Amino acid sequence: MAGIVGIIFGIPSLRVKGFYLAISTIAAQFIILWVARHWTSITGPDGYIDADPATVGGLVLNTPTEEFYLILIITIVAIYTAKNLVRTKVGRAFVAIRDNDLAAEVMGSPFPL
Repeated sequence: MAGIVGIIFGIPSLRVKGFYLAISTIAAQFIILWVARHWTSITGPDGYIDADPATVGGLVLNTPTEEFYLILIITIVAIYTAKNLVRTKVGRAFVAIRDNDLAAEVMGSPFPL
């Protein structure tokens, strides 16, 4: 569901930059909250979706502490991966695009802008 919502709001946001990107992100947040509160056939009368406890393999995460440690492990792996990505050719292209997308395009960035 998160991926579908991301595609719905992300594809139109690809063309905007800077302030307009921030405004479109905030607008998406307000739209999602409004839909969650008013689409009661899916979210129920309180506007919340009840979910079963998270499971990883056969491990059931019943408490917030267990969920915290799972999220901590995932975060550490993601940070390690991101730090290593910056050292690759693709990572350097991402940094060049972030710093100046026009200059990166002129220099032949492997990613079309």
